[in-house]
Amino acid sequence: MQKDIADRGQISRAATSIAMKRLIDIKLLASDRQQVMKRNFLDFLIYGLPYVFPAQLGAVTKGIATHLTAIPMSEHFSAERSYVWPYAVGETIGQSILPIYPSVPDIIGNEPELYYALVLIDTLRIGQARERKKAISLLKKLLAV
Repeated sequence: MQKDIADRGQISRAATSIAMKRLIDIKLLASDRQQVMKRNFLDFLIYGLPYVFPAQLGAVTKGIATHLTAIPMSEHFSAERSYVWPYAVGETIGQSILPIYPSVPDIIGNEPELYYALVLIDTLRIGQARERKKAISLLKKLLAV
């Protein structure tokens, strides 16, 4: 499993091992490395993520849609401006926001469920209260919490 995570995430195996050990230490992953502690993980996303991975908005650029510009959030809100992860072959022009990990734009094309989750996570990072509330509701469904 750890090798698969490293390969799919374009992260070194050593970095993946260190990250998984840290997740166990902070009670986000079971010690068998097989089960995510869903309630703890949701709490971390809601309350900790904006501090650990603060939104860094940049210039308008070409990239991959995120936040209110992408599904599922675009199904519930209309955005006054577009938000994107900078990416040279992206198809959307918008306000850039750095993703939580540099390889995100490279890997989400093959991982639609991951893309969906990361859009919700970006909404927690930069959204207003109503948007965050909707993202939390969708994350609860996604995590089956």
